[in-house]
Amino acid sequence: MRIFFSGIILMLLASCGSQKINIGAVKSFAGSTKDISENTTAVYENMWQLKYDIVQLSIATIDSSAYLIESLNENYEQKLESENNAATYASLYGVLHDYATIMLGLTNEEDFKKLKNGVADLQCNLDLATKKYNDFCRRPLPLSLGRFVSKIAITIGDFRLKKMQKMFLKEAIDSGYDAVMEICDNYSQLFAPRIKKDLDRLPNDINSAYTGFLETLKTAKNSTTNQPYLFYTQYNPIYLDMIRRQQLIHQVYEQNISAIQNIRKSIMRLKESALVNLSNEDWILKNKDLVLSAHELKRACLNLIQKK
Repeated sequence: MRIFFSGIILMLLASCGSQKINIGAVKSFAGSTKDISENTTAVYENMWQLKYDIVQLSIATIDSSAYLIESLNENYEQKLESENNAATYASLYGVLHDYATIMLGLTNEEDFKKLKNGVADLQCNLDLATKKYNDFCRRPLPLSLGRFVSKIAITIGDFRLKKMQKMFLKEAIDSGYDAVMEICDNYSQLFAPRIKKDLDRLPNDINSAYTGFLETLKTAKNSTTNQPYLFYTQYNPIYLDMIRRQQLIHQVYEQNISAIQNIRKSIMRLKESALVNLSNEDWILKNKDLVLSAHELKRACLNLIQKK
């Protein structure tokens, strides 16, 4: 009898806690957040590649063979280090990606099947990403998200989508809220200023490297290197390409800032209005900034990729 009443209470709690949640709102938030998280590393990766190319241009002006080889090796080591940093940076926002993937899996049959088949790997990835995040950032992420994912992993094989929605959709919002807020705040307060500082130095670094390159050409004994046609076809395009890449990276950075801020605003709105019977159209209208920022960030990243 005690077990019977406990089961009834559990069913009532699950029903009362989730029956009004707008699934379309959750899907809109999760889909946009997942798209944004997949593009957050583009700034870091491309910025360090451009830095590497700038140094390569400066190294080309070195007369000493021994010093040139030493500089090439140092620059290559710095590139490897920056690639490792980019991987760490990517893992930080893997938390957002995995969380959004789980939420998305609770909104429709297609993504639910993917979640059911991949929940073990997803849980492992989230645990690793959370550990890297906690090792790197000042404040660790709350444990609620990890506990929620464990519940999903344990129960997803036993229930259909509708039942999982009743049991876990509201908890999906509540358990990830603090983690998402923490990640967004860390990006805005910790990572974005560092990236901005490096980006602001790029134009001067490009000008300095190209000026040194030109001075070396002018003093070269071989007059064939100073032919105007070579400047038109080879030298000047190097400079213009770097300037253009710097501009595109800055555009992606600005879109990143906007997207992360909109994720923060959207989950606040989602938590506050999840129990309100808004139509999908009303939610999309209220949440259009997040959807638009995900689209604009993706487009800016595509422009950057096409430039390569």
